[in-house]
Amino acid sequence: MTTIIDLARLSQTSKSTVSRVITGKGYVSADKRKAILKAIKETNYIPNRVAQNLKSQQTKTIGFIAEDYFSIAGDFLNYFVKIAAKYDYNVNTYFTHNEKRELEVLNLLMSKSLDGVFILTTVNDWDKILPYTRFGPIATWKRLDSEKIYSSYVDHYPIYLQILNDLRNDGRTKVGHILNDSNSQNTVATVQAIKDFSKKYPEVNNDWQVFHHSGQSAHKMAAKKWLQEADSPKTIICYNDYEASGFMLELKKHHLILNHDYQLISFDNSHLSKVLGLTSVDLKIQQQAENSFFYLYNQLNDTKIPYHSIEPKIISNEF
Repeated sequence: MTTIIDLARLSQTSKSTVSRVITGKGYVSADKRKAILKAIKETNYIPNRVAQNLKSQQTKTIGFIAEDYFSIAGDFLNYFVKIAAKYDYNVNTYFTHNEKRELEVLNLLMSKSLDGVFILTTVNDWDKILPYTRFGPIATWKRLDSEKIYSSYVDHYPIYLQILNDLRNDGRTKVGHILNDSNSQNTVATVQAIKDFSKKYPEVNNDWQVFHHSGQSAHKMAAKKWLQEADSPKTIICYNDYEASGFMLELKKHHLILNHDYQLISFDNSHLSKVLGLTSVDLKIQQQAENSFFYLYNQLNDTKIPYHSIEPKIISNEF
């Protein structure tokens, strides 16, 4: 039977370092953590708590991880908790904020304190998270093409292309874009849609673009740029309702209110878009949350609950 002494020898680290990785307590460098996880995988090491908690004796608890709280996170969590409760599962929520804390939570999966994990937003790179799939199923909302981690993402390319075509048919010849982080896969898909559309219809100007960067508010950057330029676009597509509403409020501070001459389209179709009367893309958050839970449940219980078919829809919430 493999012990932590064996793991320490194989990974060329100390027993205390191995213990910190297994318990999730204390700092371990990335290189040492990688070596220890490799040794665990090669030896099929099972912590004592795992041996005492056989698959038939699940904790019936799913970990819900998010880097931080934001408006749509509350909606997603609400839907996820409700569907989990329907199948007699509890949900523990963790706002991780940094790489170290996120790995500590994932270590709860390794020690079987959690049966599975859902990741709404992640701090660590996926290559650091992938090794944990051998300890339990992992699902995410982030766009990810992986055989080991389920992703409930909705492809933004076709719906964004549809919006651009609708705007062109409506006579809009200049469109601005408030976009998420350029490294986001959904942003990559969105940018590709803009490029493909612009190549086909060069008469529509799509050059006005603002990207969200970590630690900065996209709506503030966009509003500043919009106010400073003389010929700012009267049509704006924003990547979510929160930033779209923030953009509107920033303009309002300068005594500017968007009227029928302007058009602001966003994504999520959350309560914000309904309250503010925004046109927004319904990405079927409830169905995404339920599909994510179904994946985890199916993996844990060897069942085949069918997934929802998701088709985004543009919703006009104008008063």
